[in-house]
Amino acid sequence: MKFRLPSLSTKWLYVSSILIIVVISVILINILANFSSAKIDMTEDKRYSLSEPAENFLNKVRDIEGKVFVEVYLGGELPAELRSFKELIQEKLEAFKDLSKGKIDFKFIDPKSDGNGKPNELELEIFNEGKGVRPVEINYKDNKGIINVMRIWPGAKMSYNQNGVTKEAYVQFIQERPGGLTNLEMIRAAVENSSNDIEYLLASGVRELILEKKKRIGFLQGHGELRPEETKAAKLLLKNFYYMTEVNINDTLNKLDEFDAIIIADPKDPFSEKDLYVIDQFVMRGGNLMVFMNTLYINEDSLETNLGTNSLRRSFVKPTLSNLSLKNLLFDYGINIKENLVMDANCFEHIIDKRRAKARIASNEAKTPFLQHVLATPSDHLAVKNLNRISLKFVNEVSSSKKSNPNFKTILSSSNNSLATRQAPLVTFIDFRNFGEPLKLNDSPESEANRLTLAAEVSGTLTSYFIDKLDPTFANNPESKFVRNSVKPGKIIAVGNGTFLANSIDSVRYSDGTIRYLPIGKDDLIIDRHLASFKIVFPIDNAAFLQNLVDYMLDDNAIFELRSRKINIKELDRDKIAETKNYYTLLNIGIPVLLICLIGLIMTWYRRKKYTQN
Repeated sequence: MKFRLPSLSTKWLYVSSILIIVVISVILINILANFSSAKIDMTEDKRYSLSEPAENFLNKVRDIEGKVFVEVYLGGELPAELRSFKELIQEKLEAFKDLSKGKIDFKFIDPKSDGNGKPNELELEIFNEGKGVRPVEINYKDNKGIINVMRIWPGAKMSYNQNGVTKEAYVQFIQERPGGLTNLEMIRAAVENSSNDIEYLLASGVRELILEKKKRIGFLQGHGELRPEETKAAKLLLKNFYYMTEVNINDTLNKLDEFDAIIIADPKDPFSEKDLYVIDQFVMRGGNLMVFMNTLYINEDSLETNLGTNSLRRSFVKPTLSNLSLKNLLFDYGINIKENLVMDANCFEHIIDKRRAKARIASNEAKTPFLQHVLATPSDHLAVKNLNRISLKFVNEVSSSKKSNPNFKTILSSSNNSLATRQAPLVTFIDFRNFGEPLKLNDSPESEANRLTLAAEVSGTLTSYFIDKLDPTFANNPESKFVRNSVKPGKIIAVGNGTFLANSIDSVRYSDGTIRYLPIGKDDLIIDRHLASFKIVFPIDNAAFLQNLVDYMLDDNAIFELRSRKINIKELDRDKIAETKNYYTLLNIGIPVLLICLIGLIMTWYRRKKYTQN
């Protein structure tokens, strides 16, 4: 029996049936997909998926009484550099809405100008006298080569209504660049940096609105610490999440009882034994302690004028002006802040002001102030993960005071190409060529062993500094309530620099002879002020570092862990694009045309063969 091929009509029926089934399946899949929020993120860094800390946070948001509404001011026509950024924000907000079960909703708004270059009412409302979203201006060339300026509002306003009371918060996705207009190249870099922080910024805004009770932080005074005006920028950074106030112990035993954490920033004067006892017992009762201090005194005016000066141990500047007692307290807890300075090839290029320097200098650029600024290298510690440049000026080395201390953790370190000075060294602007080319501060600049700790944490059960220093009658008296060991695992953080969180201030003398200090450096935690005075903008992460330290110390890990997310936006090789542009343009246009011509020729040949009679 011979096998027969199916007839043409049978073939057509078979193929048509398969085609109809495929089309119907595709339509059904699309219809079902519209009713499902399930997505598959195929990107390597999972940029379109929420991280686990974000999901945990949003699970808690489901329980809030009201609803958070987000207005994003990135609607309308945008440059190509911002369109993908807008889409990324929209993806995140959609995920926030889904995971919060509708407790977070959003919309995009296009703020328009009135056509005369003047801001309209909506823009004034968005700006909110500087308290809202700050605009970013971009200068670009149009097709005719004319330079135009575009103002965008890269931020969002969040509102939350609970029991008839409306709270508002603002989110700034791209920071305003100090120094004026921003071009498209700078916008690309800003977008890449901001892409990593979208989850954090959105979650922080929601957290600010729904936070019911703020923890309290005390900025210690009375020992030569930074003035309240010098910590103004730091307080503005933290004010949305914490209550903060200055506190002076004055030998009062219960002075710190109301605080969850104490910050001691750049102390210069001695601590009385009673003040140390109050601090110690605060830690033993579960309080958190953050100490930012230098052990050396450096006269910066003398350094700038004479291009060199001697550093002095604080105990030798004036015998009565020493923070040595606080250093001893930290030493007993397991942290040693050494009386040296760290030199690091990873540092600022300092510019000497010729008007102030007495000595003749050939150039106003001193490229190697290794003792001036160190750009600290973040570790794997949660408080600094994925941060970039943290500026620490005249930083001391920090080490463990115990030979083996598993509770000692490095937070910041120097780079591999670094070196510790002797105690109380001479500070001078030295020529980098003294260290050879390429620059080598030690014999093996590639070795990880050269890293020096600049900031550290000691955690766990701590023993009181006064356990063997008190009169036994007082220590054993139940009424004294002396605590020998910490009642719960505690945290102490120490940074070998006291001024990294300080903003610049200016003094104003009034007619009655009084002097008032005013903060003037509102951007000092995000740029280097000295370089900015020479029109050089050098971004730093001191603000993010401080925020993370405080969040970590107070166990608010759900939010700051979002900063550890890293989205790698791979930059295209623009030189290669320019070189191969014509080739790929021809390829993309030519191949489809050739394929169409080839198919046409084949079809013509087939028809002729089929219908031409023999």
